[in-house]
Amino acid sequence: CDVDEPLADMADSLWYRYGHKLELSADLPALVDLVGSQYVDMRVMASIAVAKLLIGQERTAERNQAIAKLFKMYLDNLPKKEEVNTNRVVRRQRQAKAALADNNFSTREGVALALSQLAKNGALAGKDIVLVFTFLAARGLGDVHDEVRGKMATTAVAVVDAAGPKAPETLLPMIESQLQRVPDKEEKEEVLVHFDRTHENLVVCLGTVASYLPEEQGEKRAGGR
Repeated sequence: CDVDEPLADMADSLWYRYGHKLELSADLPALVDLVGSQYVDMRVMASIAVAKLLIGQERTAERNQAIAKLFKMYLDNLPKKEEVNTNRVVRRQRQAKAALADNNFSTREGVALALSQLAKNGALAGKDIVLVFTFLAARGLGDVHDEVRGKMATTAVAVVDAAGPKAPETLLPMIESQLQRVPDKEEKEEVLVHFDRTHENLVVCLGTVASYLPEEQGEKRAGGR
């Protein structure tokens, strides 16, 4: 699957010579780990491989385990929180420094890529779709890192598309509920920033869900806003 064709051909040749027979229980954990690689091409290829392995109802147990591990990888690689400082200028300086020092963003981006591939390859079942979108709405869509947040937003749209015509029924209530929330002004600044970033990306998701509404219902919602 390498983007460089000669390298892809060489890899295929080595694969057939090695004669390794894929075993889900043995190979899936290693592939999920590679989703967090520091190399972007490795993250992309591992994400595709994980998704292909988890397609089908008979893979439900393994898929649940993989999704849970991806969530944990994301949470374990969040930037460490700085000590609270009441000075706004100091806080902003620390936030900017923390963003530059976010050495674990590649793992979080890999998680976004893997979840996106699961959605695009039809590996997510009904409950999986709700579970993944809930994670995105709570965490990924407000990620502090611009690149990770962008990938999470793309993933959220892919999850909506995976739900298809069922998106209005399964995801719309969740999205509308989130958008109607008003943050407490007394919250920490980082919480408010996360809220705003999540809100922006949920608006995009709302538009994607709306495209699956019956025409008449979509017109009524548009007229009521």
